[in-house]
Amino acid sequence: MRIQSKIFLAILGASLLLVATVMLLAQWSFARGLLDYVNNRQVQRAQEVAEELAEFYRETGTWEPLRIDPRLFRHLIFNALETRQPLSNRPQMLRPPPPLALLDARRELVAGLPPPPPTTAIPVVAGEQTVGWLLVPQLSEIRAGFEEQFLRRQRSTLLLIGTVLLAVAALMALPLARHLVKPIKQLATGTHELTHGNYQVALPSARSDELGALARDFNELALTLAANDSSRKRWLADISHELRTPLAILRGEIDAILDGVRPADQTRLQSLQQEVQHLSRLVDDLHALTTADIGGLQYRKSECDIAELVREQCQAHQHRFAEAGLQLVAQIPTEEVELFGDEDRLRQLLDNLLDNSRKYTHAGGQVRVQLMPHDDGVALVIEDSAPSVPAAALPKLFDHLFRVEDSRNRATGGSGLGLAICQRIVAAHQGSIAATASALGGLAIRVHLPYQ
Repeated sequence: MRIQSKIFLAILGASLLLVATVMLLAQWSFARGLLDYVNNRQVQRAQEVAEELAEFYRETGTWEPLRIDPRLFRHLIFNALETRQPLSNRPQMLRPPPPLALLDARRELVAGLPPPPPTTAIPVVAGEQTVGWLLVPQLSEIRAGFEEQFLRRQRSTLLLIGTVLLAVAALMALPLARHLVKPIKQLATGTHELTHGNYQVALPSARSDELGALARDFNELALTLAANDSSRKRWLADISHELRTPLAILRGEIDAILDGVRPADQTRLQSLQQEVQHLSRLVDDLHALTTADIGGLQYRKSECDIAELVREQCQAHQHRFAEAGLQLVAQIPTEEVELFGDEDRLRQLLDNLLDNSRKYTHAGGQVRVQLMPHDDGVALVIEDSAPSVPAAALPKLFDHLFRVEDSRNRATGGSGLGLAICQRIVAAHQGSIAATASALGGLAIRVHLPYQ
């Protein structure tokens, strides 16, 4: 059974239960009210008879005449009901009086037949003395008479009203069920599109309820899947490009040597060795990056002096910077700065950042390293001089195999994975890394590492 049919039947069933409950309660309440009205009416009519009997007792001073002549008791009843009834209500006297019984002060039968219970005893008062009791029957349910006919008509009317209400509920339930199921159908259709690789699907998300929130989450999921699919395709294309270039050089050099075009001397072998080393570095970086992505990198964290660590790495890179014609300036606190982290991974982070600045900074420039302790952690800033990086390229520097040069110039020998690996190391230390423009005219990499 479809969801729409289930919702329709659920709404219709709830409406049926509600209407039936209301009808039963209304019928019960009306029957009880009518029964109370009839019983009260009986008591009111009997009160008039009691007043007539009290007047008779005041005149005679005894009940003996009624004991001797039962017809006199019936005469008093009819006389009381006829003479005390207003003219506007006289037609109601066509209805026979209720069976009454008169008891004396000692509750012994004087006249009439005692009615079956339940009954109500009305005192007959002459002067200030109770001289007798008038027994009046009370109905426990309405079984006959015009009251029973009136109840039957009310039941028919309530049944008609309930049928109309159910029809209205059915007419309202059908469009309501369609309205509720519509976004679910859209979600099912969108999910079907996603399973077939169509990540451009988008659901209407203007609703402000839970279904609207679900539609917005679905759209975010579609955008994420589209971005991941695009990234995967670009990742494969970049890897194939990076691997194809050194392999093509190697194949060309080897073919030239085999064909005798070039001699197999020391210079050629060194060129081949450089390409093999480049391939090895690329494969190692790819392995390190994919290992970090799947959480396979092992981190052995402990308390370490980040200031001493940065100072040591800067000293280790001084010779390379001098050979490249660059000035490396380190501004590091002299006191200890304790940090909970993995020393080996932090050294790898500094090596990658320093190598990146050394490779992409023009000779004669400057690279500045700053370590600044703060209340919530340490800030590491590595900024260099020209050339700068376009503002549009800054957010992409940490992407896999991204390089600013459109031609993907290989003169620097980089794999384009160093900053991506740095991002993974910083994330593993619950820190953050970002690229901004440098005050020196080049690129600034800002790293924040918490103490714990």
